[in-house]
Amino acid sequence: MIEDDVKATSKFRSEIVQEENLWKYFEIRTCLLKYSDDDETWKVGFLFIRLLDHKIPIQSFLPDLKRLKMLHEVLPIKDLKDLLDLVSTKQKVRLGGVEASLELVTRPYTELFGVEDPCYGLNATGNYSSKLDDTYESVRSELPLLSIPFQDLKDVCNALFRLDFGTRAYSHFVVALAPFAASIGNVDFDRKKIAVSLRISPEIDLNKISLNLYGNNKTGEPTSLRKSIIQFDRAKDSDMVIAPIIAPDSDSVYVKLELYFKKELVETKSVGVETRMPVSASMTFSYEIEGAKKEKDIKLTKERIKKLFEEVRNESNQAKRGYKFEQVIRAVFLLVPRLKITSNNINDRIEEIDIQVRNHNRKHVWADFDDVVFIECKYLKQKATAADVRNFLGKLRKNRRKTGIFVSVTGFTGRDEMEGARGEVKTSFVRDGTHVVILDEADLDDIFRCRDVSELIDDRYTDIFKWKFKPDSEVKDPLHIIKLRYANGEIDHDQYQKMYTALNL
Repeated sequence: MIEDDVKATSKFRSEIVQEENLWKYFEIRTCLLKYSDDDETWKVGFLFIRLLDHKIPIQSFLPDLKRLKMLHEVLPIKDLKDLLDLVSTKQKVRLGGVEASLELVTRPYTELFGVEDPCYGLNATGNYSSKLDDTYESVRSELPLLSIPFQDLKDVCNALFRLDFGTRAYSHFVVALAPFAASIGNVDFDRKKIAVSLRISPEIDLNKISLNLYGNNKTGEPTSLRKSIIQFDRAKDSDMVIAPIIAPDSDSVYVKLELYFKKELVETKSVGVETRMPVSASMTFSYEIEGAKKEKDIKLTKERIKKLFEEVRNESNQAKRGYKFEQVIRAVFLLVPRLKITSNNINDRIEEIDIQVRNHNRKHVWADFDDVVFIECKYLKQKATAADVRNFLGKLRKNRRKTGIFVSVTGFTGRDEMEGARGEVKTSFVRDGTHVVILDEADLDDIFRCRDVSELIDDRYTDIFKWKFKPDSEVKDPLHIIKLRYANGEIDHDQYQKMYTALNL
């Protein structure tokens, strides 16, 4: 942490020097503010620094207003030392050709900034200044005039920099994070084996890694399963690392995994044993759906799923209704060839994944999905909100998934693709390529009537590209001109993807 002195910065440097081969670049995301239009000095609202092992695209659309300037740069790692020296001594810093004061950042503070990998870090934050009230109001009046309208500074930071701040905008801060790849990957746990793969950077010495496993029975009490693993095999020069296969005991139905790097805990994960347990006798047919290959069989199966869905609608107990609804969704996706339900209700006491699907289907739209697909199920009175979508996106990113499916019977908030839950889905896709397919009750009814599941998913998958924009005369940003041309049918999907990729590189 930058505790207003050089000592903390030196400690941070010494930690990252020990693993210096992990990083080749660093990125800067910063927000600069002015108290008034006549103010000659830019002030750092926040400065976010993250070390990188590879070069990433620079955010192409950022506000540049009279009293607000946002910058995104990617620089070689050798330039980091001078920047940290200026930050630690509270001198002015030069960012994107602009000299800015660090006067708003005055005292130490610790916060989490959404980096999924473990990391070395230092940070500081400052007090709120009453002079900023007028600045915030001035900026707020200009933001709706941009080609992508924003409500306020908080909205900008969230949409463009993936920084989800509090009620106003943020606490003024400087943060430097040095993340490294060390995480738990896939866990295959059944009555015969526990097979674990890890994601460990090729630059990390495996002698610094250890993995502990703890078993728990169905009531949550510890079992005799206690293992510590210190020997691993790496798959050639990749980041895939395989742990020895462990034989589970007969009592464990959950296993907790703890991953350590240099004796520091970096990740905890809990998984349940893979079983096939039907909800009731009336639902046991769901596991026979995979054999329904003929059109007649599929039609009959859909009718039976529809009847179960009616039972769900009539269920008064919310917990039972939610659980049975998950079973209906399981049955729907079992209609798709080469999709296998591997787990459901995976809970590591922090987050819960409703359904996990192993995707062996590499045809049509399913070729665009991850090999393991997460499905979120919501059966509530209100529509799924932006917070619900953000929570699901967090699960995907934590598990390094780029695709997922979110089913909400009552639909999703947002009048269009620029706000609410729908806006969050669209923004996430543009921001980092994470693609969430959303389904509602009308889509399920469509499937029950006659619609092929894969065909419907394909339609919903491409919905993400159907944006709403301002008139062409009001749009100046090249990225949005491309989107407008796609929305108007001037270019096809393949052309859009190529132009979009080229622009972001």
